[in-house]
Amino acid sequence: RRSSDLIFSRNADTRVKLKPYSKSSISITAGTFAVERIDFDLSEIGAKLSHNTKATSDIDNIIFEDCVFHSLSRPLINTGKSVSSGISGITFNKCRFFPEANANFVSYNDSEVLYKLNNFTFTNNVVCSGKPIQITSLIHYKDAVVDYSSAGAEVWNTKVNASHNIFCNVLAKSGYIHLYSVKHEEDACIMKHNVFTASESTAL
Repeated sequence: RRSSDLIFSRNADTRVKLKPYSKSSISITAGTFAVERIDFDLSEIGAKLSHNTKATSDIDNIIFEDCVFHSLSRPLINTGKSVSSGISGITFNKCRFFPEANANFVSYNDSEVLYKLNNFTFTNNVVCSGKPIQITSLIHYKDAVVDYSSAGAEVWNTKVNASHNIFCNVLAKSGYIHLYSVKHEEDACIMKHNVFTASESTAL
């Protein structure tokens, strides 16, 4: 559990290999959590980062830079319900993902937390499977509809940039971006220069 800035980084040419066991999680209550050049083997567990349900202040940023994720099945970031605080920014940049079927990268379970998300950035990444699979989403809100009538127009806060990525044998069955808090303004949702490819025999 961490309430201030925490950075894991590896500057050498070789990445640190990290293989968590059991149902490991990191509970984040405030500040910035940044991870750079770490190779995660998630084959033994459904690892996740948890936005602590006891958090009283917003988390500034969660950042993954130049990381590798093997056997991703459960959400890397999973927010709780009935939380008074939110996450301001989430960034995945220059990462490689090897997901399992039905994987969900980021999961939101509460609209009060969701509308505090200002920026979701997913850029320069490779998402690849050795066989054709369907994941759930890159970022996913649990419900099909969000009722913002009581909160007002200010809830539409999120800016999305999902660009310059490669998706190989991976289709998102709920849409790659499954959010209902995208800001109502020009260029609030940018998805460009992505490459989608699949095996010739696939039915995706």
